[in-house]
Amino acid sequence: MKSHPLAQPAAYLRYHDIPGQGAPLVMLHGIGCASSFDYPRLLAETGLAGRRALLVDLLGHGFSDKPEDFS
Repeated sequence: MKSHPLAQPAAYLRYHDIPGQGAPLVMLHGIGCASSFDYPRLLAETGLAGRRALLVDLLGHGFSDKPEDFS
């Protein structure tokens, strides 16, 4: 898992950078979910296996920070 520091709010956005071929798929989750949990098994499917992907946990979800002053 990688971290991207944010200045405002002071927090870390965390993501997985899955190696593979082609332009990376950027996978963003819906409300109440986390990319780090929901998408790894999807990337094992035949049509996506071997494809590079970025699985982003938005602030307040998954492994990303949950700043109290962020709406």
